[in-house]
Amino acid sequence: MNHTMQWLNRWGGEWRNDLRIGKDGYLSTSFYQPLGAGSALFIQPEISYESQDYEWYRGRDYPDSHIRNRIFESQVALGLELGNYGLIRGSLGWAAIKSEPTEGIQLIEDDLSIRSGFAKVSLELDTLDHVAFPKSGFALHAQGIHFLETFSGQSEATDYAIDAMVPIHWGDEFVTIISAKAGQSSIPGRYALGGLFNLSGSAYGRYSGSEMVLGRLIGYKRLPTKGYFGFPIYVGGSFEMGRLEERSGLNFSHDSPDVGRWIKSGSVFVAANSLLGPVYLALGHNSRDDTAIYFYWGVPY
Repeated sequence: MNHTMQWLNRWGGEWRNDLRIGKDGYLSTSFYQPLGAGSALFIQPEISYESQDYEWYRGRDYPDSHIRNRIFESQVALGLELGNYGLIRGSLGWAAIKSEPTEGIQLIEDDLSIRSGFAKVSLELDTLDHVAFPKSGFALHAQGIHFLETFSGQSEATDYAIDAMVPIHWGDEFVTIISAKAGQSSIPGRYALGGLFNLSGSAYGRYSGSEMVLGRLIGYKRLPTKGYFGFPIYVGGSFEMGRLEERSGLNFSHDSPDVGRWIKSGSVFVAANSLLGPVYLALGHNSRDDTAIYFYWGVPY
């Protein structure tokens, strides 16, 4: 959920707020201020809080431990709008990060918490012609963070992530999406895989680690007739392959078959582009013999 108050001054200042409620909570408030009327340069002070819960299974059907990451950040960014393509920005800020078990086995080796200044660089490019069912364009999101302090037992504290997507339109309303994402972090369990198009067949957030890579190939075709309510209908399938590592300080991570191994998965789905956003009904299965049926509302990639 997001809310924006626009044109708060003659240079086009905006007050932006984002809220996410659920297993992983997120709240941020920022003030976007162009440095002049029609200027591509802007500054953006921001405060955010994130609560990330994940489970560590070690290959079992039930979790050994429930772990929570709490991340508070305050920062000031200087950025440049890149026309209709996206933006680039650099930030300086301060963060308080704590990772702690909430239930189960004590897998945290030491006090995995820091309070530190940081520097961040991010790039956002997006020329897709449609958010949910694109036919052309591309999207690229990349971010790098370096913390001045380190977690116990680590030589440095960093957080890097990249996510890219390119759709290819073959004609006759058939589209293939080639997509990949990767990340590396000093925060345990920072990246999660599981759910539709993110190792389909598994539960959402089933696999977690401090390092992640995922590649996927998604194909879909728009049907010539519309659904009962007049919405465009799509049918398609996907193939995904992902791998996770945990190198940030969890005990016994080397024992778990959930990390350090490639997991393959696929899905078939029917989707509709409704007035309330894209809706998916899908069946997924992966190489760990997990199978799941999904009813998903929103953009799953």
